Amino acid sequence: MSDGAIKFDRKKTEKVDFSAAISYIRSNYTAELADDCALAFQQLRQEACESILDTSSASLQALYRYHAALDSLSRRIPVEENNVRVLFIWYECFKQKRSTAYSWSLERASLLFNCAAQLSQMAAVQPRATADGLKAAGGFYQQAAGVLDMLRELLERQPVAASAASADLSAECLSLLGHVMLAQAQQCYVIKAANDSLKPAIVAKLAAQHAAFWQLATNSLHQHQSLASLLPKTWPAQLGLLEACARADACKWQAAAHEAADEYGLQVARLHQALQLLADARKRHAAAAADVSHCAALHTEIQQLAARADKDNDTIYHAPVPAESRLPALEAKSLVKPTVPPELVAAAADVGSERDRFRAIVPFALKERLSRYEQRRNALVQQQLSAIQEHNGIAIATLQSLNLPGCLDALEHRGADELLPAALGQEMEQIAAEGGHARLEELLDTRGKLAAEDAALVGRVRAALDQEEREDAALRSQNPLWPRTPSHTLTAQLRQELAQFAEKIEHARKSDDLVFSKYKQHEAWLVRLSATRSQLQQLLPATAACAQQLDGPAQQIVSELRSALGRLDSLIASRDVLRLQLADQSDIDEVSRALLSDDSGDDVFERALERLHAVAAQVAELAAQQRVLLEHIAQLHAQFTQARRAAGASAAQVQREAVLTSLATACRVFTELKANLGEGIKFYSHLQELLNMFVAKCTDFVTARSVEKTELQQPAPPALPPAQNQQPWSPMVVPVYSGGPGFPTAAQYPYYSQPYAYPPPPYRQ
Repeated sequence: MSDGAIKFDRKKTEKVDFSAAISYIRSNYTAELADDCALAFQQLRQEACESILDTSSASLQALYRYHAALDSLSRRIPVEENNVRVLFIWYECFKQKRSTAYSWSLERASLLFNCAAQLSQMAAVQPRATADGLKAAGGFYQQAAGVLDMLRELLERQPVAASAASADLSAECLSLLGHVMLAQAQQCYVIKAANDSLKPAIVAKLAAQHAAFWQLATNSLHQHQSLASLLPKTWPAQLGLLEACARADACKWQAAAHEAADEYGLQVARLHQALQLLADARKRHAAAAADVSHCAALHTEIQQLAARADKDNDTIYHAPVPAESRLPALEAKSLVKPTVPPELVAAAADVGSERDRFRAIVPFALKERLSRYEQRRNALVQQQLSAIQEHNGIAIATLQSLNLPGCLDALEHRGADELLPAALGQEMEQIAAEGGHARLEELLDTRGKLAAEDAALVGRVRAALDQEEREDAALRSQNPLWPRTPSHTLTAQLRQELAQFAEKIEHARKSDDLVFSKYKQHEAWLVRLSATRSQLQQLLPATAACAQQLDGPAQQIVSELRSALGRLDSLIASRDVLRLQLADQSDIDEVSRALLSDDSGDDVFERALERLHAVAAQVAELAAQQRVLLEHIAQLHAQFTQARRAAGASAAQVQREAVLTSLATACRVFTELKANLGEGIKFYSHLQELLNMFVAKCTDFVTARSVEKTELQQPAPPALPPAQNQQPWSPMVVPVYSGGPGFPTAAQYPYYSQPYAYPPPPYRQ
């Protein structure tokens, strides 16, 4: 090891409880992925931070691999005090002061600091007697300086919270250490230049820059008094003495250059300047003499050179010797600069590649962009679903106002004993097989219970969060210095999510009221759908008694009217196909994959939304066709009504037509209500699954805060650095309270996502 080499130790840490991040991954992905990521994280951190590292390249590679993993994880898991609470604990390099933060920034900064420390230690053990050893040491020192610069830039972009600030990570300390590393790197090239017998003038320039780097370090120390209390006590004297030695060495080589140029007076002046620098420094920094023992050897060498130069000048050259104040400044030339280790760059390049062990977790910045796309997409989907529902409703309302198709069904003649038209009879038989009115009652009861359970879960969570916040506020009012983050700050995201749940339930309740209102309006005829034959006979006159003969032109009108109704059914069926296309969410996965490989998010969004815009155009085209068709149906119906009046209609015919129309309407309403109630049950069941996960998160949070409160109220033991062979304390970590799986969307539950002013989805005949 080079005499007087300055290196610094790695920061120490404690084990990390990664459970909050595991919960985040499980709630957003799968348990298998969460377990794999936890294992990878613990393995990488163990190798880089918790194992006993030596000065081998293998230890350095472990640090680089973990840094790449942190780069990847910091993009994918939002570790924050009010989000995914993973607590990192580190100790200062010099004073062992404990720092904690729920932040990737502290972990990454400390890890980079350790990379620089590892490089400084590897440089210090390189042999200086060989050219390869000097080259290796100089390279390691430059890389250490490069990592320190990289660390300083990282902390400018992602500063560590003030409460977790560590003095050894301050810009002043990192700058000083960088100057120290560059000074020692330059020294390696000074030694190599001397060993290679380069011209003294060249060596003098290199040595002058060596001294300049030491001066930058000592200036930092003098400008920032806090560094003097942070660094080891021997460092100020050691840095001062090393600067003086470097300046004396530069003067020595400049004297040799003067001698080569026959400038003997300047030679003598430079050597005496060097002796004065060393004498003053050794007197001022006597405490560092043992750490910089080569200073004495250098002093002896320069004394001998000065004695010889004095003698030669006095006896031979008689050149005038200028005063020190008149000597020109030494010219400096640097051969070193901060350099980021190529292995560190190569490891960082693996982030997001197949070699990234965390690539299956979508970066949360990407999730935010994808969320913005989903908001635009869902707004467009909901708009088109509303339009489809409105157009279907217009069609059904128009048919009901025209008493279609009931007035056509009343014309069917199936024999004296047949009460119902064929189509209506089959439909009523199907409804009876499905349970009829009793089935609707059962669905109403199930939906009501689920809605009540969901509302109770929301109330339970709100009460728990309110109680925890009141307790925290009470303790804070009693102790203004209560040392933890206020509850209302930590639960802001939880309460936002709770408000979304409550909003969903309130929106669904309004839809439930519409469904129940429609049910009560048609309940009497819904019951009659399951009527027996004798009950139907009391309602309906026999077919034979209601026969009405229509002439040829009237029959033609009936045929055209039935054909027009068939085309209307086709239009509604086409809209149902479009509704299914709107419910298809495969484009979200496509957008996610595109965003991973393309930074132009807006272009990706527009390309993905083109399909929905095409569907919207088809919805508008079908609406235009329906308007024309409904006008045609109204005209045909008017002609049909006129033809019936001309043929004459009996009271039995009017009664039969009214009953058949009411039964047909009840069939349509049954189908609508059954679909609405089934969707409502599915909606509340899905919401209950999400609520149960949310309740678990909130319960864990409240419990952890209670434990944290108890611990803070107890006297805290003094902070000690963890021993290498001791199991460090594992901190309590409050669980995740980031958003879990997504809320039900318009595409999943169209009815329960519609504005409540719209009617339920219409029945399609």
